[in-house]
Amino acid sequence: MFWRFMEIGGPIMWALMACSVALLAVLVERAWTIGVRGQLLRVQIGGAARFAHRKSLAVFTDLPLSIGLLGTVVGVVQSFQLVEGRLDSAAVGAGLGTACLTTVYGLSIGIVASAARYVLEWAAGPEPLEKGVR
Repeated sequence: MFWRFMEIGGPIMWALMACSVALLAVLVERAWTIGVRGQLLRVQIGGAARFAHRKSLAVFTDLPLSIGLLGTVVGVVQSFQLVEGRLDSAAVGAGLGTACLTTVYGLSIGIVASAARYVLEWAAGPEPLEKGVR
């Protein structure tokens, strides 16, 4: 099933797969740092380490959506390619399959990253106030 999805989605799916693997790595690291060390083991985590997920998760809430949109456009273009001046129904089906699959996969990665960002913000707790600032 996995390889079939990769075949239908084409080269765009490989970029989305790389995004999902990188997102998984970030989430595992954050779960270890904030969840296990910070919450369960009660280890004091510094401000920079506690909020390191902000920049990395911002990438995963934007980039996979853009890549999925690119896959949508590529799939639509593929579906309307003319074969000898006639529209080929097989090309239409394959192109729409690429468009739908890459869109769903890109949105799924973005939604997971967005939800994880909110959970990690909650788990990390409030930011400490700077000295001298009220």
